[in-house]
Amino acid sequence: MSVYEPSDEYLISCIKGGEIEKASILFDRHSKNIYTYFFRLTRSREESEDLTQNVFVRLIRLRGSYKPDHQFLPWVFSIAHHAYIDHCKCKSKERHQLTIYNRVASAESENENVEDTLDLFHKAFEKLSPEYRELLVLNRYHGLTYKQIGESLKLNEKAVKQKAFRALEKLRAEYKKLESLNMQSHALLALLNDAYGRGESSRAQSAD
Repeated sequence: MSVYEPSDEYLISCIKGGEIEKASILFDRHSKNIYTYFFRLTRSREESEDLTQNVFVRLIRLRGSYKPDHQFLPWVFSIAHHAYIDHCKCKSKERHQLTIYNRVASAESENENVEDTLDLFHKAFEKLSPEYRELLVLNRYHGLTYKQIGESLKLNEKAVKQKAFRALEKLRAEYKKLESLNMQSHALLALLNDAYGRGESSRAQSAD
């Protein structure tokens, strides 16, 4: 016999009606995803934990703004988005270095070529603007549709699609640029090693 689990939309409607204790159910369901969202953007466990707590405090405070005909997920990510923006502004005022999580893919491999590729990919992702990074994290990692992202970021679906296309194009261009520089550095290192090897060989022959 299956156990009935109320939908997110039902729970937030109850919270809106005054049943604040039901927020704990939403926290249990979504705190991990919200934390992951922040961690991919800040790369800080402490900051991500604080921001996650902040989102659910805001959820209770802003419960009156939830519209019954809207999905819960885009709405809560909208709250997370604004919490992140406020966090960035605060960090900027304090003149702290804001580090954006650059892990769009993760893998462990003994193959140096694969590791080099992932490293370049991470660096290319880090060069994107915070807006582009956040959009890709929401779409690629959290599975939000362009329409849902639009609801979260207060943009229409067409604008989100255009930004996603530009973000991917920028990511591709940054990757190619880094790849070219990486190949040049490898080539230079090979030349230096070759020159060093010839020098050692010449010195050995002279000694003989």
